Amino acid sequence: EEIQSTPPVKTDCVVSAWTEWDTCDRSCGGGQSYRHRQVHSFPQAGGEPCPKDLKVTRSCNSQSCDGEDCLVSEWTEWGACSSSCGPGQHSRSRHIIRLRSLHGLGCTLELGMTEHCEGDMDCGKLDCVWGDWSEWSGCTCSCDGGQQTRTRHVAQAPAGGGLPCKESDKEQIAPCNTQKCSLTNCRDGQWGDWSEWSGCSV
Repeated sequence: EEIQSTPPVKTDCVVSAWTEWDTCDRSCGGGQSYRHRQVHSFPQAGGEPCPKDLKVTRSCNSQSCDGEDCLVSEWTEWGACSSSCGPGQHSRSRHIIRLRSLHGLGCTLELGMTEHCEGDMDCGKLDCVWGDWSEWSGCTCSCDGGQQTRTRHVAQAPAGGGLPCKESDKEQIAPCNTQKCSLTNCRDGQWGDWSEWSGCSV
């Protein structure tokens, strides 16, 4: 019985993706870090060959070891919530203990943090409340009648099933400076007579 052999299939080399960069082998003074990839399958029947660079190196932490980096403190405790009931905010902070020296690394860390918080008390049912009116604006005219305005905003939005604000104005307009402008008799300008000629300058 005759056995036929099948020709090999042309297959390219297959390599993995690059790994993440390794940790630098020095913290200062110039070090190196590496990353690599590996061959999953080798080429066959004239397929594309595998790349030669399966491991690469880069420099890192090139700053001088004589320098001191910026140093920050530990975080403070979280402050009190800005709201006694319902949603609010609280914050914490830290400060710079030491600035960097000539060859040190500068500060890049955040010095403040704010988060959402809830007040300890139950807000219960809160009805909508209008805020106070602002002061009246300046009048648009000094006489013969003008307008001035004032505004207000919602100071407390309803919560916990509270009542909405009663329908009312957010802006009010009132007349002002309604007195008549004074009448002035106008006349054309007129040049006076020439003075005598002054003495000659030479």
